[in-house]
Amino acid sequence: AIRPVSIAYWFSDMPQLETVDVSRLDTSKTKRMDSVFGSTNSELSSKLTELDLSTFDGSLVESASGMFKYQENLKYVDLRNFDTPQLKNSAGMFNHCLKLENADLTNLDISNVTDCNTMFGWCRKLTGFTGSFLKGEIASKDMSSMFCLCDSLESIDVSELRAPYVENMYRMFGWCYNLKNVDLSNIHTTSALKNTKEMFAYSNKLQNINLSTLDTTGATDMTDMFGVRHDENSVRKNGADIIGVKSITIGPNFSFKGAGITDSSKWAYFPRKVVSGTYENYRKWIREDRAFGPYYPDELNSEYEASTMYGTWIPDNYKKINFVAEDAYGSMASLETNDFVADSYHVTLPKNRFVKPGYTFDHWEDRGTGNSYMEEPVNKTYKDKAVLSYTYYEDNEITLYAVFKEIDNSSTSDNGTFYITLHGFEQALLEDLPAGLNYRVYEENPGGGWSLVGSG
Repeated sequence: AIRPVSIAYWFSDMPQLETVDVSRLDTSKTKRMDSVFGSTNSELSSKLTELDLSTFDGSLVESASGMFKYQENLKYVDLRNFDTPQLKNSAGMFNHCLKLENADLTNLDISNVTDCNTMFGWCRKLTGFTGSFLKGEIASKDMSSMFCLCDSLESIDVSELRAPYVENMYRMFGWCYNLKNVDLSNIHTTSALKNTKEMFAYSNKLQNINLSTLDTTGATDMTDMFGVRHDENSVRKNGADIIGVKSITIGPNFSFKGAGITDSSKWAYFPRKVVSGTYENYRKWIREDRAFGPYYPDELNSEYEASTMYGTWIPDNYKKINFVAEDAYGSMASLETNDFVADSYHVTLPKNRFVKPGYTFDHWEDRGTGNSYMEEPVNKTYKDKAVLSYTYYEDNEITLYAVFKEIDNSSTSDNGTFYITLHGFEQALLEDLPAGLNYRVYEENPGGGWSLVGSG
């Protein structure tokens, strides 16, 4: 067997390479594996789709930067026995492995790694990996773009990861379009952390973020940490804010202004806007126990006192919709919601339950004067079971009035058969009907069609 000290670049830049057998390669003495399969760019990517490296010994490996970089056809890597207690550099290890879906990293150890930037960056098909290397304390100083553009990744367990030496978290989870939750509750960063710029930018499906032990008191750039707001011409970038987020937990060492940053464009702001078509609306945030807030993001930055106001903050999405009907029978419970749906606040109105004899329900009407709106809506009437978008409403309470239109009872006769249509509590009297006439009563189904409910 061959026992090289370095296998760096051995299989690099081989665009025609389809298979490789490394079963006789003894890596027990190997210290460098930089770009062993990595390529200079995508044009030099090999044709490898799978790699069985289960025989690789990583006990002395110190650097594996770019190990598989730009292997754009690679779908699976087996590194199950790759134990790396001496590893110091894993930067770009899987960078731009566009088709990589999974990797067995059961024994990978990054506890001594000081640089893991873009380690999985641009792994656009990655759905997960096997291994517990994201648990425990790591020595990394640079975690920038570590998972950037892993847009097939829906979940990642970093809840036990500690990074007390990290200085750079730039775009760490940026552009992870399908990631649902990020729990960094044990990250325990220190004032050494300088950069959280665009840390979660464009990760639009994030719902809950726990940063309770993230220390930003030494940060010098927190620009767009929770979403890109504007381009250089101050034009809104649709979809850039993590607008779907339901909760953000921050701790006593979280500062929106970092180490006293004077340039307000470099401060962190909670997601600012809700987007509905071309309409944009500032949104308020409130602490979960409702002890503080609601505040617009800019207000929160000004009012926030870390020593007392830290905790879990949620968008103040709460709305109460009341239903009123004048000169009608029945009642309807108010609709209360704090749910955030897609990229705008909206709710489906319930079916009308009011009844007014001689009338049929036509629509709901909002009789607000306009003072309760962020912007006057184009249409303030809603049909039964319509979808109401309340991005327009600044007030937490909305009242809708039932509007009815007059109807006529109808009866028709066809060869001795009578058809009578009634609405609600209406009654009809038909004279001179033959004695002993049989009858059937049908009721219209909410979803369409008719059901037999009585006969005689």
